[in-house]
Amino acid sequence: IYHAVELGRSPDSMAPDALAVEQTLRPTLSVGQGRGLTSKERRAVELHAMAVASEFLRAEGFSITDKSANNSYDLLAKRLDEELFVEVKGTTGGAGAVLMTANEIRLHTEKYPHNALLIVCEIELSDRRSDAPAASGGRLIVHRPWHIAAAIMEPVAYRVIPALKTE
Repeated sequence: IYHAVELGRSPDSMAPDALAVEQTLRPTLSVGQGRGLTSKERRAVELHAMAVASEFLRAEGFSITDKSANNSYDLLAKRLDEELFVEVKGTTGGAGAVLMTANEIRLHTEKYPHNALLIVCEIELSDRRSDAPAASGGRLIVHRPWHIAAAIMEPVAYRVIPALKTE
């Protein structure tokens, strides 16, 4: 276990903000997206997952455009007249549950069957104590097309807008 933690492969890894919500709402659920990782380590995992996903799609004959900066999906994959909207998730843990935004859910509902979810799990981290941790390895799981309506979705947070005081 200690070696796995050093590699960033804690079986219950998830983002600190999501961890706080999960511990409050349902402490037994393990999501696996960044728990115990620094922001630089999470970024290394994310970039590695994007690279693995892009390599897989290119091998399938797709041209790839990174759309993650300004869209509710990560990659746009095109092959002849086929267009695929791809969500990529990277984790140092297993391939269990992943966190998604409401916009990601909406987009994948609308784009089915022209969508995919690619999860790169069991990513290893090295040089964790350096200023530039390195991510490598991982196992790719492909859901294509991805029928998001068949997934089990559990809310882990809500945006709450308090009512104006009436007093």
